[in-house]
Amino acid sequence: MAIKDSTDLIKHLAHTQSQDDIDYLLRERVIYCHLPADAAAADATNYILLEADENIELVSAKITCAAAVALDASDYATLDLNIEDGAAGGLTSIDSFTTAATTLAARVAKSWSGIAATDTLDAGEILVLEVTKTGSGVVITDCMVEVKFRYL
Repeated sequence: MAIKDSTDLIKHLAHTQSQDDIDYLLRERVIYCHLPADAAAADATNYILLEADENIELVSAKITCAAAVALDASDYATLDLNIEDGAAGGLTSIDSFTTAATTLAARVAKSWSGIAATDTLDAGEILVLEVTKTGSGVVITDCMVEVKFRYL
């Protein structure tokens, strides 16, 4: 039985007397982070997206910009999704893309497609979006980052 809403959730429990599916379903969360527009030639900027309060598995992440960010092979930004150990340690890259190879269309979500089931954060680790510029850079407009994760 596919669980689509709270009514289905109640029906499922009544029919199966099993909380396993329900517990699994309730472990998944989505957070949204607003990032303000930056300057074209800004240095590397790190945005903290979340700090894991328990061990979690990343499910997906995507960015949606308010205005388009044009493709440019010489003046571009790299958007790198990273894990930091929470003790001011280095960043470990999960996935990245550049505006040298990818146009960010206005109000159209762009996913980081390299997230795998092995991309986990231990309690205390931090998910960071690092934006770096090459050449004269490019303005990354106001945007929203959506991160979906599951408690382990």
